[in-house]
Amino acid sequence: MKKLLHSFHLPLLIFTIGLGAFGLVMVYSASYFVALEATGDAASFAKRQGLWFILGLSVFFFVSTFKFTAYKKLMPIILGVTIFALLLIFIPGVGTERNQALRWISFGPLVIQPSELAKIAIPLYVSFLLVHKKDQLHDFKKSILPSMIVVLMIAFLIMLQPDLGTVISLAAGYLALLIAAQVPIRYLLVFGAGGVLAVTVLAITSPYRLERLTSFMAPFEDPDGAGYQLIQSWTAMANGGFTGSGFGESVMKLGYLPESHTDFIIAIIAEEFGFIGTGGVILAFGAFLVIGFSIAMKSVYPVGRILGIGITIQIATQAIMNLAAAGGVMPITGIPLPLVSYGGSSLLITMTLLGILMNIHRMTYNQQVREERQVAA
Repeated sequence: MKKLLHSFHLPLLIFTIGLGAFGLVMVYSASYFVALEATGDAASFAKRQGLWFILGLSVFFFVSTFKFTAYKKLMPIILGVTIFALLLIFIPGVGTERNQALRWISFGPLVIQPSELAKIAIPLYVSFLLVHKKDQLHDFKKSILPSMIVVLMIAFLIMLQPDLGTVISLAAGYLALLIAAQVPIRYLLVFGAGGVLAVTVLAITSPYRLERLTSFMAPFEDPDGAGYQLIQSWTAMANGGFTGSGFGESVMKLGYLPESHTDFIIAIIAEEFGFIGTGGVILAFGAFLVIGFSIAMKSVYPVGRILGIGITIQIATQAIMNLAAAGGVMPITGIPLPLVSYGGSSLLITMTLLGILMNIHRMTYNQQVREERQVAA
């Protein structure tokens, strides 16, 4: 037991449990008004999130002890389940539509978001493939194309929902995997240019996405319509000032700021804990970047290095997109803040990814211990 505890990466453990627990507290604070109106129980959303958090912790510790190299044999199942779940969305009576988007599937009281599964499937599949093809990375057809076909197929199914934000975060993670595998720069430039072009075309050809883009650039031109959410987010942040109004004292969550417990939870954090609280969250994700890269670069397994970098960039990109959207720095995409925003699927998948990252560290640690014992012997 002592050996097991020593093999855990303490900073990553503190980040996962600490930020997850803080998120649970903030979900209660940000959602109690909406929850009271919807269910009659002010703590109903927080209770549900708490159950997901407990499940997420269980999965985190299980995955952290499960050798990540064993996922190679499970890849056909993981990819198959992901694609099957994404297709289930479009079956009438199974897919659930919210806010003009068909992103969820319902099994009685259980509602999950299949696109979250792609955040596990893509990094695992691409990492193992690139390591397997490490001697053929200069051959586009043999090394890059197979992974690109799978990523584009999954991205296409997610875009049909539509969910551009998730596609962007997955693309960022995929690009990080290619960079970590030391794919020739000419392929990276082509992928990057193609990605920017695709996002631009998708944004300007959809009235819904175009409205979000224009409202982000000029929210006060339509303050009661497309720009309303961003203006309310700014108001919440302004109300918080430097030290905030105090826990539970947010005014904007009382029906003024839509999605205050999901996409815009950082605005409520800013209102209740001010610049100090917001800065703390940003610093936590900054620390995570350092932690993730450190674990990845120290991995004694090539696939661990690539996978660790991919997971780190994917989670960090999601956090940046959420924070930037709430602050008006980029368009609103509906991306949750990892570990903090309300949402069981997002929380569970994020903690699973962090568990894999922890296992990358543990396998490196255990290998180093074995080598030290051999030297000592």
